[in-house]
Amino acid sequence: MMMRLLIVDDDSDHRLILRNMFEANGYGCDEAEDGGEALSKLRADKVDIVLTDLHMPGMNGLELINQMGRLASLQHTPAILMSSQSREDMPYEAHKTGACAVISKPYDLHELLEEVSRAIGQAEPDELTAMA
Repeated sequence: MMMRLLIVDDDSDHRLILRNMFEANGYGCDEAEDGGEALSKLRADKVDIVLTDLHMPGMNGLELINQMGRLASLQHTPAILMSSQSREDMPYEAHKTGACAVISKPYDLHELLEEVSRAIGQAEPDELTAMA
């Protein structure tokens, strides 16, 4: 069964890079450009994990994860927060909100793939499929 991932980021180029990498590794992907659009998509379709940026206009990544935790249908959907912010308390704040992991930008794509696999309980990938 193909795992479904929702990529939430206001940077369309970043979403495309992530989508290409995850699809090349067997994931089904959907995209949202902010937290509000992500919540609408999450209410309509089931995903296995959410990968969200922290800083976005409107609803940011922490607010999205907080809202997911308040909805019975989404409170068990893992979410990973991506952030270029280097505050020492960011991992604590993100985990307190409900994120299962915080990934610092810039990140290694292979490490990101491993973190997603770990979060949804899959075996870690042996190797990253090269992107064309």
